[in-house]
Amino acid sequence: MHSTPLSLSYVVTVIGKTFTSFWGHFGALQFSISKVHLAIYGGIIVLGIAGFCWLLVKRKLTTFQGQALGILFLSLLGGVGIYVLLNIRYIMPMGRYLFVVIAPIAIITCVGFQSLFPSRWRNPILILLSLVLIVMNLDILFRVLKPAYAETFLVAGVDQPQFCCPTPEINGKSTISQTFISPKNNLCAIRVMLSCKTKRGDGEITFVLKEKEGTGKIVHRMSYPLKGIDDFDRCCFIFPAIRNSSGKEYIFYFGSHSLPAGKGVSLWYDSGDHYPQGRMLVNGEPFNGDLYFQAYCFTGKRPETDWQGRREVVINQGWYVSIRELQLYSEMSKEFREKTIIHEKLQRIEKALKNRSSS
Repeated sequence: MHSTPLSLSYVVTVIGKTFTSFWGHFGALQFSISKVHLAIYGGIIVLGIAGFCWLLVKRKLTTFQGQALGILFLSLLGGVGIYVLLNIRYIMPMGRYLFVVIAPIAIITCVGFQSLFPSRWRNPILILLSLVLIVMNLDILFRVLKPAYAETFLVAGVDQPQFCCPTPEINGKSTISQTFISPKNNLCAIRVMLSCKTKRGDGEITFVLKEKEGTGKIVHRMSYPLKGIDDFDRCCFIFPAIRNSSGKEYIFYFGSHSLPAGKGVSLWYDSGDHYPQGRMLVNGEPFNGDLYFQAYCFTGKRPETDWQGRREVVINQGWYVSIRELQLYSEMSKEFREKTIIHEKLQRIEKALKNRSSS
């Protein structure tokens, strides 16, 4: 969405995202395996490289071994070149482009890892490592992948997909609100889209859902750290389903006690009245337009995953135009891409960025 200057923090970010997406970043980079899994994989890689380097220093190579090693490093160099070219083309650093040289990576890691142990312990250690990896991958399958790809049973009761401008910023003295009417029972999620010119490193925002009628009691309240939030990130605030929500009017608002004036974040909204059943408010006062937002209702029998409202959670769904869409778009001919919904979404982003820069 925007260019990032080359710096040490940027290089560290690229390395981190490459490593994560190499081992397990799924759903078009929307969720990944846990930090424990990544730490185990990282430890194996570090030990393998250290052992391989120690082996090169310790052992004198034959002519054949030297030639094989040269071919190994040439293939790695070619794979890294392909990785760099593809990531420049597709914007986001993705480790899966290193899969073309997964054989050299595996050889270096395994040879180096086993060289760290005495010969009599090598086979038992490698067998134990294999068992650990099998158990870990089964754990990933059943505790990460299965829940993430399970049917959500969510339907969009309200969908306001238009946006043109960023709202006034959310900070310690300013709140942004939106009223709406839930058309179905089991209201369980609200999704909005954030506007921030630079990636956030600190602070948090608070989401509050209230009943608009009667006592106006608070139904749910959640805080979400802004670290790592990018421009046009869509955040879904999920909560246990409200059973008798059909036909009731609600209001949700965002505020922050940790963001000072001038350093807050904004939400994207549209100045047109695209959702007549509700209205946007700034500091409690009516404001022309409606937020870009979706209100989801659960249609299943019993929530079993976070997406279904098993508990209060905030899920960052990433960019408005996903990585998968950007990949498909870049591979289309100019004539065909201009007829796609992806082209419309990119045009909408371009217009919104122009409006923000001129405001």
